[in-house]
Amino acid sequence: MTDGYWFYEEETEGISAYFLDTLFSDIDSLVINSGIHPIHFGKYHRLLSKRFPFAIYYRVEKKIVLVYATLDCRRRSAWDREVAPIGVKYKDIFHQPRVLSKILNRTQSTCEK
Repeated sequence: MTDGYWFYEEETEGISAYFLDTLFSDIDSLVINSGIHPIHFGKYHRLLSKRFPFAIYYRVEKKIVLVYATLDCRRRSAWDREVAPIGVKYKDIFHQPRVLSKILNRTQSTCEK
C-alpha cells in the first residue's frame, strides 16, 4: 500500500489520501461482506478495490477476517519488479512460500510504520 500511496502522490497531489481512504474503506467493508468474494489460489478470498487497481487477499477464520496481502494489480507493478523473481507469474506467488513470505513480510512491516 505504501508503494501505491507514493505512486498516486507523484501522479496528482492529494490523491494519495483518497487512495488510502478507499483501500481502508474496502477493508472495513469486510466486516459486513467477508466471505462472499471469489476464492483464489485455493484458500484466499479476493476483494477488488472499487476505485483503484488493487486486490485485497484475505481469509475468514473463526469469524475473524485476516488480511494477508493488498497487491497492486497493474502489470509489472513495483512489488512485482522488486520482489517476484523473473519468470514467476502473478498467480504463482501464492504457491511459492518464499515469494509470498517476502510480500507478506514487506506488507506487515509497512503497516507497522
